Amino acid sequence: MRRLLIFAFLLLQIHSGWSDTLLVIVHPEVGVDKLDQQQLRNIYLLKQNSWPDGTPIVALNLPATSKQRSLFFEKILKLDMQTAANIWLQMHFRGRQPPHVVSSPQTAVTFTSRVKGAIGYIPAGTETPEVKVIARFHLEESQ
Repeated sequence: MRRLLIFAFLLLQIHSGWSDTLLVIVHPEVGVDKLDQQQLRNIYLLKQNSWPDGTPIVALNLPATSKQRSLFFEKILKLDMQTAANIWLQMHFRGRQPPHVVSSPQTAVTFTSRVKGAIGYIPAGTETPEVKVIARFHLEESQ
């Protein structure tokens, strides 16, 4: 019985909170199968506007208060969110829109599955067959 309780406790520890892996997802018809960190940075800094076939990129962000968003910017894009916001403001004056903010990873999945050209990031375990995973990043939170 004691072993069973220890196993259950360890299992809860493994599955509690959010996943330490972020996935980059795209609409299934996007003609790209993988992206590196620099390509993602270019997309999220509005330097790359379209996919290779000419389809406009529709980038998504999780809410600014989201831990996943902070880690995505810090660990993957190597950028603090204030710097990104300043860049987006400058681009706004040039007629470019910043990434759309969605309310949750589930909303990101739904939006991405329905909008051709969409790209977003979500914690592992929230993906569905309706989206294509093109990158996986294993992250650790900074203490």
